[in-house]
Parts: sequence; structure tokens; C-alpha cells
Amino acid sequence: MSTLRSLGRLTGEKVGELPLAEEYAGYLASDYADLCNISRVGEAGAITAALFLRRFVHPSMSWAHIDMAAMKEAASTAGYITAGATGYGARLLAEFVAERSRSS
Repeated sequence: MSTLRSLGRLTGEKVGELPLAEEYAGYLASDYADLCNISRVGEAGAITAALFLRRFVHPSMSWAHIDMAAMKEAASTAGYITAGATGYGARLLAEFVAERSRSS
């Protein structure tokens, strides 16, 4: 998490840790499938997305959920982000991959 936080400062993309709140796990229940990939009640979207992804990651692995959807568009220009599509998270992910390749 500290690496992502540092890279977020570098790219201008805010990074924070959200809780994997177990009380929201039931929001992924489905009448038709093993589980839904979105909150069936329309709340806690980023948290339920992370809870969904967690189901597919081995418990011994470190992982992060980069919620790119919420910041997909900006209404006005601010800093390096121009009005329109932001590409939010892409710079962060690219820097993370570059950092990992430098340290291996």
C-alpha cells in the first residue's frame, strides 16, 4: 500500500485504503449466479467491487483494487487532468509496473 500511495503522489492520483467490510459481502448475493459482480443494492460500489475481486485472489497474495470507474470523466480542467476522459488509474498502474520491474 505504501508503494501505491507514494506513486499516487507522483502521478497526482489519490490513493486510500478502503475497508473490506464483511457486512457488505451479502450485497454480492445473486438469485441466478454464484455471486454478482456489482452491489445488488446500489451502494458501497468500490468496497463491494473489492470484495468481489478478493474471491479470486489467493489469501497469500498482496493485491489492490484501483477503482477507475468513479473518476472516468472530469467536468473541468484541474491540474494535469483536462475536461473529459481522465485516464484515472492508468498512470498509477503504469508507474507501479515500472517500479516493480526496476526492483526485480
